[in-house]
Amino acid sequence: MKRLFIALLTVLVLSGVQTLSAQETAQQGTETPDEEELVEPVKNVIHLELGGPGLLYSLNYERRFTENLWGRAGLTYFFLFGSAHIGTQYLWGDGPWHFETGLGVTAGYIDTIFSFTDDDENGDNRLSALFYNTTIGLRHQKKEESIFFKVGFTPLIAINFKRAVPYGGLSIGVTF
Repeated sequence: MKRLFIALLTVLVLSGVQTLSAQETAQQGTETPDEEELVEPVKNVIHLELGGPGLLYSLNYERRFTENLWGRAGLTYFFLFGSAHIGTQYLWGDGPWHFETGLGVTAGYIDTIFSFTDDDENGDNRLSALFYNTTIGLRHQKKEESIFFKVGFTPLIAINFKRAVPYGGLSIGVTF
């Protein structure tokens, strides 16, 4: 599990590194572009989410890959519980309000004070689970830097236990 957390943390750090790109040359003409056309859409979001794929809460980083496709990674740690998740979201709509759909995977664990088997020589009292997660929600995000907000239905499919769990999430953060 530590390796998974280290790998996800590495992905978060590396995806935040900006790549250099050449500036586009302005088209010659007499028309002045609209102010909205001059604003480059934000590429990054950091947000805190209650519920959602992180189960209890999670600190998340999202990165825009295309106009509508975003990647996401998040971490949770709370006393005896931890989780990490990655996924993608697709945004539908124009303006600041977007319909959001997404898919991802969550790995989680919980430490217990009891051993699950009598022959547990290592004293490993950890129960782990793997979940597929989906997202269907509403997202408020402007093209320029601003406050970010979303609410969604995020059902979880527990692979280890072969069960689906209806779930939801509420997020607030910043775009940059």
